[in-house]
Amino acid sequence: MKLELALAQYTDALTKLKLAKSEPSEIEILHILVTRDAIEEALSDKTQISVERLAKLLELDNFLKQQAHAIARGGKLAEWRATFHPSTEAWWWFLEPTSDEEVRLTSPRSVVQRAEYRWIDGGRGLYGKLRSTLFHGRIRSL
Repeated sequence: MKLELALAQYTDALTKLKLAKSEPSEIEILHILVTRDAIEEALSDKTQISVERLAKLLELDNFLKQQAHAIARGGKLAEWRATFHPSTEAWWWFLEPTSDEEVRLTSPRSVVQRAEYRWIDGGRGLYGKLRSTLFHGRIRSL
């Protein structure tokens, strides 16, 4: 029941953000972040959550990530993190926009995760370079 209420509040807050004609206020942004905290707390027993609810949460979280620019402009995320000390797993407190309009997570954990996986990320990292070198080397040897 706690999850349903938190999910409904999160849905309402993000719907207001979506329909707003202006940038969100600090209070609106803080409400979204705290509501997402409530969902995370309610998610402690994942076996009792339907797939439909999880799918809805993923959809809402994706929308929140897309709003990183508006949230970074309208909120005081760094100041709030210093005050509330959210867990590094609470990625929504660490949303920051990048220059190419993608969401960058600035938590220490996400930085480590990006560093761990950067070397295996297709064509851009070490693995991609090795794969490319080996592939091109094989073609040349044929």
